[in-house]
Amino acid sequence: MIRDGRWLRGRPSVRALLGIAAGTLAVIVGCGVVVFAQQPDDPQGSEFLRIDPDRIVITSSDAFTPCGECHTSEWDVWRQTPHATGFDDMHRTESAQDILEQMDLRLAKRQGSVCMRCHYTVGPSRNAMAGVSCESCHGPAQDWVEIHSDWGPGVDHPDGESAEHREERIRASEEAGMLRPSGDIYAVAANCFECHTVPNEELVNRGGHSTGTAAFDLLERTEAIRHNYLHEQWGEDLGNREPSAERTRVMFVVGRILGYEFALRGLAEATSSGRFANAMGRRVSSAYRELEEVAVVAEISSVTEILGLGADLRLVHDNREELEEAAEEIRALGQEFSNTADGAALESLDPLIAGERPTIASPVVEADPPPADPEAPPSPEEEVAATPEEPAPPPELPGEVRRRPGWFPSFDGPYDIVGAGNCTTCHAGAEDWWFGDPHEQTGRRLVGEDPKARQIAELYGIGAAGMARGDQICMSCHATLNQASQVVDYGVSCESCHGPGSGYLEPHEDGGNPQLGMIALKEASARAQNCVRCHHITDERLLAAGHPSGSGYDVVAANASIEHWPGRRPTRGREGRGESAYQPVADGDLRSAFQSLTGQRPIPTVAVVTPPRPAAQPAAQPGDPPPTEAATPRPPTAHRAGTEGSAVAPRAPRSVPPRAETTPISLDLEPLPRNTEDLTTEELLLLVKQRLERIYAALGRGS
Repeated sequence: MIRDGRWLRGRPSVRALLGIAAGTLAVIVGCGVVVFAQQPDDPQGSEFLRIDPDRIVITSSDAFTPCGECHTSEWDVWRQTPHATGFDDMHRTESAQDILEQMDLRLAKRQGSVCMRCHYTVGPSRNAMAGVSCESCHGPAQDWVEIHSDWGPGVDHPDGESAEHREERIRASEEAGMLRPSGDIYAVAANCFECHTVPNEELVNRGGHSTGTAAFDLLERTEAIRHNYLHEQWGEDLGNREPSAERTRVMFVVGRILGYEFALRGLAEATSSGRFANAMGRRVSSAYRELEEVAVVAEISSVTEILGLGADLRLVHDNREELEEAAEEIRALGQEFSNTADGAALESLDPLIAGERPTIASPVVEADPPPADPEAPPSPEEEVAATPEEPAPPPELPGEVRRRPGWFPSFDGPYDIVGAGNCTTCHAGAEDWWFGDPHEQTGRRLVGEDPKARQIAELYGIGAAGMARGDQICMSCHATLNQASQVVDYGVSCESCHGPGSGYLEPHEDGGNPQLGMIALKEASARAQNCVRCHHITDERLLAAGHPSGSGYDVVAANASIEHWPGRRPTRGREGRGESAYQPVADGDLRSAFQSLTGQRPIPTVAVVTPPRPAAQPAAQPGDPPPTEAATPRPPTAHRAGTEGSAVAPRAPRSVPPRAETTPISLDLEPLPRNTEDLTTEELLLLVKQRLERIYAALGRGS
């Protein structure tokens, strides 16, 4: 209760539960996550202390006392979720046993286990008290539970609490460390991302743990654990209330901001190249693209500032200071948005929330200028701007511009891609292999505007801006593409070969494959069909633009280089189900199937066109301003309908290369020829290639 501006302890039954002495950890609610100072009596450190165990008040693994005593409906929901049931079964799973073995740990629920940080609520005994419980999300309750449950002097039911007392009670509870979604959704949701991002390099690289929940959707996850029964408890009988449309919009943006913040925090933990650094780099890129989608359809100043912050970050390992500083700035901007956003003004987000990706506008084609009056004398400006020769017309190419290769089947299936990260929870070894394979980089080459790819795109007729778009031909093969929504997952990943995973992601763990959209890759014909789709090009316009045909592709050698099955865990799972060992596809069967398919679609004979030479520029005149460097074309920018102002152009995701050494190296390179007008594009690129090879050789990095 409140008396003379001070809180007095009441409700002895609750106070009796709080006999634990006040802890020695300082609670700092900063980045939306509760952070704790080191305990003086724990000199060895406690990696599992995500929240202060001395301030935990639950008394048993069912977490009923004291929270469930009042919040019975919420407790009933919680105990059916993996957050609760994981206490009894998570440590018994095959994947958990493998990770414990690799990390040299005997037990998951005892002191010293890294599992304790995210999978359990740790109590004063320093052992696991429960699964992910109320206090894991709302903060350790010792300092606020009595405040939270005191409705005023002589009041024994919340219906009798005055508005003034309720306002003061909530304020005091939050000051004491309570995290309330209705008051600070950013701080509460940050708890989710702190664990679902798995910011632990050793646990991933050494232990084989997944790199986190892929494409963590805050709305979807909170819906799975929704327990908003507050009004029902107090007599209004509204049940488990859904969030309003306004609340949903704010939470959607908060989730996107948190996804980017914690992806950067994850990458900040990377100290070396490897699976962890690569996965976090991809997570950063994906989160950035998702924020760009928000910026395309809604004008939100915090999101615009965040995208500006991320534009020039060095997304490399061993870059903790820069990345953490950026994450802190993003946290402040996200917190500001969460506290001030008006969900009613964000209606334009509704289609994006429903899964409709914003339409990226086609490149703008400048209209031809009006014809000049032949009788009018040229102006002085026109005389200066005259060029000695006209640019060559674009070459004529056979065929037509297609959005998808003509031999691709039309997409009419019921399944969607789920993202490679959803597969690597179990298939960590496959992910490790994939990060070192060319398939992972296929889309990034185009997004990075590889010179050869750019030339092909220009000649083909879609321009450099069209290379990275899901509704143009390139990404059909250079990425994993959701054909229905045209959403691009850069790189040829799991689902490019195994089929879109929305149907089989969970049921395939029980065997009986293939099923629900999964491709039967044990069959030579199905495997050959996967390869022939992208490694056997018969589009005559693509070939004329200079795209390789794939005529020299060796399907057997290529398949030998991508063997990443069976992995350690799947093999154990098959044996547990009494299934036979995995049988590889015979080389002869695969080659025969591939040749049969290529024979049905022969490569046409076409002449490769030569790109037109750019027109010569007029000689500089005295007094002319210095020349400016032409802007590099970017993918097209889409603006929100009915508004003006800048929108954010899709940004090329960047991989995580090893940090370069800073030791200076002197190179004696001959200058490039001064007159390059008579050189073809290929000859210029060859000169650049030769110089790069010398630089790489000097750096000791091969070719």
